[in-house]
Amino acid sequence: MPILLLTTLAVCGIADAATMPAALIVNGGDSTLDLKQLPGGTLSRNITGLPTYATGVAVWGDHAYVTGSGDDRIARIDLVAETVELDWIALPAFSNPWGIAIRDARHGYVVLSALNAVQAFDPSSAELVGDPIEVGNWPQGCELYGGHLLVAVSGFDMETFGYVDPAVVAIDLDDWTLAATTETHVNPQDLTVYDGRVFAVCTGDWGAIESAVEVLDASTLAPIDRIDVGGTAGSIAIDREGIGYLGDSGFLSMGLYTFDAESLTLLRGPGDPVSNDATSALLVDERRGALLSTTYDFFAGTLIEWSWPGLVPVGADPIGGGPVSMALWDEPLISVRADALSPNPAHGGDLMTLTATVTNSGDVALDAMLELDLYLPDGSAYAQNPVLSSPALSFDPSDPRLFSVQEVLPVNMPLGDYTLVGRAFDQDGGTQYDAETVELTVW
Repeated sequence: MPILLLTTLAVCGIADAATMPAALIVNGGDSTLDLKQLPGGTLSRNITGLPTYATGVAVWGDHAYVTGSGDDRIARIDLVAETVELDWIALPAFSNPWGIAIRDARHGYVVLSALNAVQAFDPSSAELVGDPIEVGNWPQGCELYGGHLLVAVSGFDMETFGYVDPAVVAIDLDDWTLAATTETHVNPQDLTVYDGRVFAVCTGDWGAIESAVEVLDASTLAPIDRIDVGGTAGSIAIDREGIGYLGDSGFLSMGLYTFDAESLTLLRGPGDPVSNDATSALLVDERRGALLSTTYDFFAGTLIEWSWPGLVPVGADPIGGGPVSMALWDEPLISVRADALSPNPAHGGDLMTLTATVTNSGDVALDAMLELDLYLPDGSAYAQNPVLSSPALSFDPSDPRLFSVQEVLPVNMPLGDYTLVGRAFDQDGGTQYDAETVELTVW
């Protein structure tokens, strides 16, 4: 009878890291990374070695993954040691990598703007996975939602310098196919998801057509509404109270704008901005009740920390040139732990019982769902995935929830290393809170 050993490999966030929590600021002008201790702590400047004209950043565990359009690569940064793996992944020449998202230790995705495509990669092995999937002209921002990657396709056409078929698309990450495409206002550059709806900020054509926020159903991409903004807003974030923020880095106008994500109304736009500064990247820090924004200058920017509600500036730090993207490095909001997995002798070793613990490590009560996938030694997905899919469960802060599931696995399982990937989602199964990877060795 095969014996299974259980080992936890990686959790999104390192609990004992002295530098957590922190905001990461990627600067495209001088290709540096800044690390700002939260809340209101010190700022580490000039972590160098990023890709030229850095564009996007995602965090998994104690590493940051940064894209760069100038030399077509993804760099991986050890956030504890503040060191950069210079040649971590080379991407196709002239692909102009932009947005990046990481689902778990095995699944990452990078937008290749100049190739009009999205490429999958393995964050653990530094390998490209499969072929890129075409999504439309000049895609930029991306966001994970359930089993899909949502991508803002700007529609920019290199030949005419106009915009052709701007859209938001959804990629089915299991089938690696386009699941849905919805035409939008001109030039969607960035997007986020709130309360089961996609909010895509569309910058316009930098001329007569000004910016707007397109609102779509997150599951189907069916159009819901459009919020006319004005100016040239290009970045977006929404806090847990439903207040949306837009950054305008300054072409027709500049500033920090706000909208109500519940009523879908503009609160403060180009005629009455919260701030008159050219605003590029935005990041909501849910746990500490703060908004972070960057003022844009190609040679030297500023990180501004705002408290909310009320949007009161509480701190400002000089950062690198041309800030373009931010990410949060923090302990998991939801931690997932697999306690035991062993064969049942009464069933010849083919009936597995998994006991899992999910804990809300935040300070706000949450409703969450757990999903668990199994991967075989050859890397292929188990045919009956997910092996666990829980209903929505209520989690109070620091109140662990225990539950078990039994799954009949094939008899005579091949020897080797199996992988379990657990993900915790919000109550509609869309927004991912956390993920954890567990290794099973059969010998």
